[in-house]
Amino acid sequence: MPGLDGFETVAKLGARRSQFPTIMMSGRGEIRQAVQAMKMGAIDYLEKPCQPQTLYAAVKAGLGQLKTVLDDQSANTEAQQRIASLTERESELLRLLVSGMTNKDAAEQMAISVRTAEAHRAKIMLKLGADNFTEVMRLAYASGFATLNPDNGLPPVLQQA
Repeated sequence: MPGLDGFETVAKLGARRSQFPTIMMSGRGEIRQAVQAMKMGAIDYLEKPCQPQTLYAAVKAGLGQLKTVLDDQSANTEAQQRIASLTERESELLRLLVSGMTNKDAAEQMAISVRTAEAHRAKIMLKLGADNFTEVMRLAYASGFATLNPDNGLPPVLQQA
C-alpha cells in the first residue's frame, strides 16, 4: 500500500479482516520483526533477497490457505441455501433437535405427534442431502443456523451434561 511500511500494511489488512494470506518481506531478518509480523497476521516472513524457490513456496502455501478459506465459504453458502429450503415447521424442529432435544421432547414442545416429528426429521435429512443426523448437525453449524456457545465453544447439547 502506498506510503505504508510492511508492518502498517499487515496491520491494515488484519484490521480489514482480509482473507488473503500476507507474506512479509524485509531487508532485515530480525527474529523480533518476524514474530511481530506473524502476530499481526502474516503467514510468512522472508528476508530479502530470498531465493525464488523460497518465495514460490511461501506464495504456494498462501494460495493453499486462501483456497481452504474460499472452499469453507463455499461450503457455508451451500449449507445456508440448503437450510433455507426448510419449511418453518422443519426449521423449528431442527432448532429443537440441534439444541439437544429428543424427537419426543421436540414433538411435545411443538404440540405434534412423535410420528409427525420423525416425518419432519426425515424430510429435513432428505432436503439437506444428509445420510445421518450428524451430517444435519454439521450443516446446521456450517450455515450459522446453529451456533456454539461463545464462552466454551460447545454446542448446546454438550452443555447440558
